[in-house]
Amino acid sequence: MGHRKLAFNKMWSRRFLVYSGVLLLPIIVIFLYTSTHYVYPRLNVTSSGARDIITTTLQQHKSERMSSNMTISKTCSIKINSQCANLMTLRSETLTETTWLPADDKNDTFVFSAFYDSKDSQVLLVGLTSGGVHSTCQMWYMSDDGTDFIMEESGLLVFKSLPETHDNRYAATLFKCVSQLKRKPTYISVAENSCRQPSSLIVVKSTDTPQTYQRRFTLCLMPIHNNYNDSYALVQWIELNLLLGADKFVVYNYSSASNIGIILDMYTKRNIIEVVQWPIPVKDVHYFGQVAALQDCLYRNKHDSEFVVNEDLDEFIIPLKENITTWAKLIDHLNGGAFIFRNSFHLMSSGNKTFYNISFAEKFHLSTLLMSRRERKLWLHKQRSKYIVRTSKATSLMIHEVPALPSDARETLMPEDDAIVQHFRNSDEHVSLEQTVADVTIRDKYGQQLINNVQRAWENIKRVV
Repeated sequence: MGHRKLAFNKMWSRRFLVYSGVLLLPIIVIFLYTSTHYVYPRLNVTSSGARDIITTTLQQHKSERMSSNMTISKTCSIKINSQCANLMTLRSETLTETTWLPADDKNDTFVFSAFYDSKDSQVLLVGLTSGGVHSTCQMWYMSDDGTDFIMEESGLLVFKSLPETHDNRYAATLFKCVSQLKRKPTYISVAENSCRQPSSLIVVKSTDTPQTYQRRFTLCLMPIHNNYNDSYALVQWIELNLLLGADKFVVYNYSSASNIGIILDMYTKRNIIEVVQWPIPVKDVHYFGQVAALQDCLYRNKHDSEFVVNEDLDEFIIPLKENITTWAKLIDHLNGGAFIFRNSFHLMSSGNKTFYNISFAEKFHLSTLLMSRRERKLWLHKQRSKYIVRTSKATSLMIHEVPALPSDARETLMPEDDAIVQHFRNSDEHVSLEQTVADVTIRDKYGQQLINNVQRAWENIKRVV
C-alpha cells in the first residue's frame, strides 16, 4: 500500500512539473525576448543646449539647423529595440539635416537625406551606390518630452534604383528602412553592422501631403560647380522665373565663387532661395550627382510645395500663347501628374539689334532679351525635355522625364503651341540660319518687367557688397 501511495505521489509530482513547465514556458520566452530586445542603458547626448535643439527639431522641422553654441551636457534614458545592449553615446555635432555619409566601410554606398513615408511606414533615403547594399538602418524615436528614445534597427533596402549613370561607377538610389513601430523617427543613422555606434544622425523630414501647401511652384537647380561665377546668368534666371510663377528655388551648391555667395545670401534672406550644400564625396558619378539632387529636391518639397520644376540656369519653360504668362495659367485647367515640355536651342549669335533697351540688356548680360532666333527643330518629348510635376504624385525624377507615375496621374506631353523650353545656348549640332526661326516671346511678354526687376536686384546686391 505504501509503495502504491509513493508511486502515485511521484506520478502527480512529474505531472505537476510538466504542467508548470508548459504554463511557465511562454512567460520565460517573453522575459528572454524583452531582456534582449529592450535594453535600458543611458544615451549620453553631450550637447550644448541639446534639449532646445531636440525641441526645435520636433516642431515640424521649421528650424532644424543645429546650434554650434552648446554648453550644457544632458543625459537621456533610452530603450533600444534591437539586439544592441551596449552603451551608445551621441554628441550634438552628430545631428545634421543633410550631409553625405558613408553607409559601409568600403565606401560603396552613401546616404544624404531622409524622409518619412507614412503611407508605407518607411523612411526613404536619398543616396548613391556602386553595387550590393549590406547596411543597417538605425531609426531613433524621441518621446514628446524629449527625454526618452527608442532605437529600432532594420536592413537598408533599395527602394528604387535610378540608372542614369552614363557609365559612371555610382548610381543615384532611393533606399528604404521599414518601421515596425509605424511612426516617423526623429533621426536615422546608417551603419555597416547592427549595434554599431552611429557617427551621425540625419533629421527625418515629413512627406505627408498637407491640406494647404505653403507654395505652388518650387524650382530645382542642378548642382552648381567648377567655382561657378556667372552672377548675371543667375540673377536673370531667378528674376525671369519669378515672373513665370516660381515661389522658391532650391539651389544645390557643390562649388561656387564668392560673388555667387553674395547673391544667394541676398535671395535667401528674402526667403526666395534655399541653398543646399552638396559636398558629394565621389567623382565617379554623373554630373555631380544631379539625379540624386533631383530626388532630394522632390522629397524635401513634398510637404510644402504643390509642384516642383526642373530647369538648368540657361533654360526657361515659356508659355507661347499671348494671354498665358504664368505656369499656373498654363496648367491649372489640366489634371496631369507631370507636364513635359519640348526643348529648342537659341543661337548665341542671333543678336537682337532692334531691342529698344539694348544697352541695359548688354550691360547685365540678359541673353533672353538679346538672342532673337532659335532652332526650328523642336526636340522630342523626353529628349532634352524639362518638366513641372506634382509632388504628391511622383516617387522619383529623372533629368528629362518623370518615371512611374500612378494611374490616376497621367503624364501630359505639352503641345509646342502651348509652351516650350527655351534653351539659351548653342546646340551640339551645327545649325544654319535657314534652320532657325525668329522668337522674341520673352522680350514681348516679360521684357520691361524683367529689366525693372533685374535693375532692382542689382541695386540691392550692390548695397550688401
